[in-house]
Amino acid sequence: MSNYAYAQVSQLASDAFEKWLKQYGNARITLNTQTQNSKALAGSSADLLFGLHNQENRLDYIQFDTHYEDSDDMIVNVGLGQRYFLKNNTMLGYNLFYDQNMSSNVTRTGVGLELWRDYFKFSGNGYFALSDWQDSDELQDYDEKAADGYDIQIEGYLPSYAQLGGHVKYEQYFGDDVALFGTDHLQTNPNAITVGLSYTPIPLVTFAADYKKGSDSLDDTAISVSFNYAFGIPWSQQISPDAVQIRRSLMGSRFDFVERNNDIVMQYRKQDVIKLSLPASLSGEISKQVPLTASVDTKNGLDHIQWDPSSSLLKANGSVTQGSDATHFTVTLPPVAGQYTLKGIAYDRHNNASNSAQTQFTVIESSAGNPQITFKTPETAWTDRAEPLSVIVTDSAGNPAPGTSITFSTTSGICGGSDCSFSKTEVTAKDESGIAIASTTLSDTTDGPVTVTACITGTNNCTNQTITFYDPPALTGQLQLAGKALLDNSLPSSWISNTQFKLSSTAQGGDGHYSWESSNEDIASVDQNGVVTIKDQLANFTIRITSLGRQSDDASSLHIAKGNEMLHVSSSLATYDDTKANCEKMGRKIPALADFQRITAMWGNMDSYPTYQAMNKYVWAESETTSDVGTGYRMRDGANYPNLLKTDPEYQGCLE
Repeated sequence: MSNYAYAQVSQLASDAFEKWLKQYGNARITLNTQTQNSKALAGSSADLLFGLHNQENRLDYIQFDTHYEDSDDMIVNVGLGQRYFLKNNTMLGYNLFYDQNMSSNVTRTGVGLELWRDYFKFSGNGYFALSDWQDSDELQDYDEKAADGYDIQIEGYLPSYAQLGGHVKYEQYFGDDVALFGTDHLQTNPNAITVGLSYTPIPLVTFAADYKKGSDSLDDTAISVSFNYAFGIPWSQQISPDAVQIRRSLMGSRFDFVERNNDIVMQYRKQDVIKLSLPASLSGEISKQVPLTASVDTKNGLDHIQWDPSSSLLKANGSVTQGSDATHFTVTLPPVAGQYTLKGIAYDRHNNASNSAQTQFTVIESSAGNPQITFKTPETAWTDRAEPLSVIVTDSAGNPAPGTSITFSTTSGICGGSDCSFSKTEVTAKDESGIAIASTTLSDTTDGPVTVTACITGTNNCTNQTITFYDPPALTGQLQLAGKALLDNSLPSSWISNTQFKLSSTAQGGDGHYSWESSNEDIASVDQNGVVTIKDQLANFTIRITSLGRQSDDASSLHIAKGNEMLHVSSSLATYDDTKANCEKMGRKIPALADFQRITAMWGNMDSYPTYQAMNKYVWAESETTSDVGTGYRMRDGANYPNLLKTDPEYQGCLE
């Protein structure tokens, strides 16, 4: 090119930049023409940005945005910001926004940071609720507010073809019942990744397509078209394809809009719409009827009260009959004296459930003139400690009867001999805060039911109470690998990722119903059937069980010391060289064929492990030659194949 021609081109470019420097604001209208999980045109918006103070190295600006959501709610956003243009062709900026839903008056604030260069933009935003919880118009019987969260976005354009751009965004919100993907999909601490492409044939028009992927297999797709008008720029420049290159430069993007989520992501919580209260205690003679009145505070009206069939009063042949309305009942007491509970849950007309409430019933013998004895003792006890027993003693008028002598004995069950004994068998009732109580303790080292009898000493005036003793929950220390039929006393010293062993047959004590807990879910998880899954790390962990509210202590829990080595197998595919590089990057190595055979032999039939049962391809084994073929090991059946092309993708395995 001649010097003259080069000078002419440079002059044209300089003139174009000069024109763009005269810009003092931006206007944009965006139409969302297709969304997968939204109404048509939901999220369409109008935006304005004006410079308040514009000089070469700094821009102060104000930005206005308005748009509507799926619910037809109008959202308004107002922000102020500053952008500093540094000598190294870099822009650093910050902004502060106020967001409001004009229909619900939900408000939040946003703080953002920007880092721009030619053809490159980075932005990060934090979102914080301003308005407190309020009644939701979107979800019945829920409160709502703005969810707290943040997002990070990177946007770039091709210097050689500035019309084409791409961006990727990560967003994270915090709390329970967050509607990142709408009110039909409430999530806890949801996050999502959005990737998108844009095409700008002229500065005035931009076409964009976005795909958002979140947890729980939720996703969304949006296609939009934006019309952007730059105030102060000649119309000819705004419809010129050549001007797109300038718009992607740092100088040309000076008045570009802040990249942030102008939608207000909402968080919801269920309202306490119904509350049930029952009398704390009632009493009466055996087989008699007593009235019971429930108190229900409800927003939507009471439908019914459901009584728990496991309540001790109902299991002892007591009954409940509804009276004149849904809050009045007649309770028929059991035919045996003792302490009983009745539990219930109320339901409103929208089928919302209340809290569980209960009444304690004291049922006494029907005898005129004789002192009455009522047990004040839990129905569950443990074989490794002395359990307190006490009875309340009253006279025929129901008044406390201190000084009455009570004799304790066992009349049935497994109590007998030195393994089952009272601390005292004859006790005098003492006045304790206006109540006459006779107390002792019962020890029983054998699990099972024991019927305790408390009598007025020297008489046949007695009351019985059945107490069930349980051994403390414990694990025997043995385990059963998924690949073996017999129990082992320990885990193999060489671990394999994503393998399982079962503990359900080694649990003992309690009532036979257990919940399970791992000390470190990142190392090993355990489901409620007692199946433990080794994850992808080498570390110590402990498995504990709980039954009847009691957890196994350290001596009765299963402690697993970390293995000497670990075979990490991934179902992601890679060539031999890439697999080797990935292993070395993590300080590991590709296992030799002998390593695979040695370690899998410890775990038995690998086809019994779900992860490896589904793996049909080979895992790369270490190759001692530089040839273009290598050896693979198939986890499910132990087959090996020596002629795999190293350039073909196979499963990856690393030995730590």
